[in-house]
Amino acid sequence: MKIFRLLCLSFACSVSARAGDLDSLLTDAAFWQSDAPTLATQHRDLRFAWNSTDHQSARVIGTNTLFGLPVVETVMQMSGEKPSQLDIVLFDRGDAGEIARDQFGTLVSNAQKSVGAWTGAKPSPANDQLKAAGVRREGLLWTNATMNTRLLWSYSTKDADGHQGFRAEYVELHIAPAGAKQNAAVSAGPVSASGMKSKIRHEANGDVVLNGVPMVDQGEKGYCAVAAAERVMRFYGMDVDQHELAQLASTSAQNGTDPRAMLESLRRVSVKLRQLQRGAAGFDEVEGG
Repeated sequence: MKIFRLLCLSFACSVSARAGDLDSLLTDAAFWQSDAPTLATQHRDLRFAWNSTDHQSARVIGTNTLFGLPVVETVMQMSGEKPSQLDIVLFDRGDAGEIARDQFGTLVSNAQKSVGAWTGAKPSPANDQLKAAGVRREGLLWTNATMNTRLLWSYSTKDADGHQGFRAEYVELHIAPAGAKQNAAVSAGPVSASGMKSKIRHEANGDVVLNGVPMVDQGEKGYCAVAAAERVMRFYGMDVDQHELAQLASTSAQNGTDPRAMLESLRRVSVKLRQLQRGAAGFDEVEGG
C-alpha cells in the first residue's frame, strides 16, 4: 500500500519533467489495461495529477500535445484501477480566450483530419448534435478495432454582449476503448433513493458525507458554479461538462456565472438535453464563480 501511494504521488509531482506528447498514450497497446501504479511510472512526462484521493480521475493543464495540436486540458477518467476514457480539450473559451471564426474552423478541420488519419476509419455523425437557444454543437464519431473517438465542437450565435454574432466555445475529443460505453466514468443512470442512502456516511463529529461525487477542477478561471454543477450532474449519471454549461449560461472566465442566465438557458434546452442523456440542476451563485 505504501509503494502504491508513492507511485501515485510521483504521477502528480513530475513537475520537472519535459512536456509530453499524448500520442504516447494512444500508441501504448497496454494503456487501457494499465493500473494506477503503472500509469504513474510509465507516463510521468505527461504531468497528470490526481483530482482526488480516490483516484477517480487525473488531470493535466496545457503543456501536452496531441497529433501535433496543442492541448488545453486532459482528464483521464478511471473505472476502478484502470482508465476508462480520455477527455481532451483542444480549445475552450474559459482557458484560451476568444478566437475568430476562421481560427476556430481551422482547428476543427485540423482535428478532423488528424483523427481520421490516426484511426484509419471514416467518421459518422455523433449523437451529440444540439441546435437550440443560441447554442450550436456538432460532432463526429470514429470507430476502429481498438478505440471509439468522438470529436465535439461548439459555438454560440451570440457574442459576449448577447448580440447576434459568433463566439467559439470549445473543441473536445473523447476517446474510449472499443466496445466500451462512451463516458464509462459516468454512472449508468440516476441514483435511486436506496442507492443514495447507501452513499451517505455519518462521521463521529457530526459531518454527513456523500460518497461518490466526482471531483471536477475548474482551473484558474471563474467556473466554480458550472464546475460544481457538473459534479452534481455526473453524480446523477448525466454526461455534461463545465464547458458546455459555461456556454449555456454565458459564464465569464473573469466574472463567473449569473444564476438566472444559467437556469433560463437550461430550461430552454432541457428537452433536447434529456434526449441526449444530459441534464440540468439548479444551484446558488458563488461570487466570482
